[in-house]
Amino acid sequence: MSSNKLKKDILINLLFYGGMVVLGVLWNVVIIQFYDESVLGVFNQAYAVYIFLSQIAVGGVHLALQHQIPKYATDKKIVKHLTTSSLILSSATSIMTIVLSYLLVPVVVIILNSKEVGKALNFMLWGLFFFSANKIFLSVWNGLRQMFFFSLFQFLRIFFIFTIILLFGILKIDGEYLASSMSFSEFIIFLMAAYIQRDRIQLKINRRIRALIRMQNNFGVKAMVGNVLLDLNTKIDVLSLGVFLEDKVVGIYSFASTIFEGFSQLAVLFRSNVNPIITKVYFKRNSQLFKRVMNRSLGSLHKIMFLLGIASAVFFPVFSYFSGMKYVLETTIVYVILCLGFVITGRYQILLMIFNQLGNPKLQTLLIVAGSLTNLIFNFLMIPFIGIYGAALGTFLSFVVQSIFIRHYVNI
Repeated sequence: MSSNKLKKDILINLLFYGGMVVLGVLWNVVIIQFYDESVLGVFNQAYAVYIFLSQIAVGGVHLALQHQIPKYATDKKIVKHLTTSSLILSSATSIMTIVLSYLLVPVVVIILNSKEVGKALNFMLWGLFFFSANKIFLSVWNGLRQMFFFSLFQFLRIFFIFTIILLFGILKIDGEYLASSMSFSEFIIFLMAAYIQRDRIQLKINRRIRALIRMQNNFGVKAMVGNVLLDLNTKIDVLSLGVFLEDKVVGIYSFASTIFEGFSQLAVLFRSNVNPIITKVYFKRNSQLFKRVMNRSLGSLHKIMFLLGIASAVFFPVFSYFSGMKYVLETTIVYVILCLGFVITGRYQILLMIFNQLGNPKLQTLLIVAGSLTNLIFNFLMIPFIGIYGAALGTFLSFVVQSIFIRHYVNI
């Protein structure tokens, strides 16, 4: 585990991450400019539901891959079998999820009290099949520490979404069709990723692949609940606001929360680079080496997150004003609350998948459940009284609970 390799990988990730943040911010600005806050609210509510369903669709299989591949990275045959078995399993779970999701769209409409969200979901759900396959391809690259491809394809997802949204806006296509940008983006990425990783896909299903399917399914089932809640936790605030308030208010909040989510991907970026190292160092059975490597890496990365977080909070109101947002003060307060909670607990945000990397998906699930329940409970308690600020505070507290949990079980 060369520190130079880690630095190089993080630098590559940072370059693509910068592009992702810019485009992620700009697609919100494009929606505000060509449409309005209500359309933005509908889009982000549908996106929140999509994120929740996407993790069910992939079935936790990618987490099994992220745990397994670092251990067998030098054996091309095993990597090929792992990739193939994962694609088969995720394809099956994604098809079942898509069918069930279309049947449940009317229920979502009732819960969120928005027919527009239901229409948006109908244009979005078919992309879950390609999302699941892409998640497998990304996990293979991540496990092999091929961070250029891993970062590039994450960037391309945002690039294609932004490009389609911009094109729809210019052509004055109705706002409900914006959601299809998710599905088209995943489809394009799937074609590209499948071509690049074609040598890791085996068409003949042998006994080893069938055995791996069973093994990965067992691991994935244990890890899936936690993983679903991990991504849902970033959207609980938006969905909770959708339950209590109208689409326009959700749009005001989601303008700030979506930009914050772009910033929070910095932790995901660092986490993706640290996770394979966690597995490799831990399985050397040297606790002192493990602590030394983790502390050295986490200390430096947390400082970067803290400084960038403060800078983004200072700059946010200026950006909000010039983007055309009419509610600058409200969005700024929301962003500052979210950002403050995140940078304070940044060290542990990087470690958010540590139990999965250590081969303990049950404990990983407990961690995410604790944070998500905290988020949900406080959202429902505070939104009726203080609106969008209650949603931000609920998310803030979920970060704190997750940090306490990790600190309790991992002495780093």
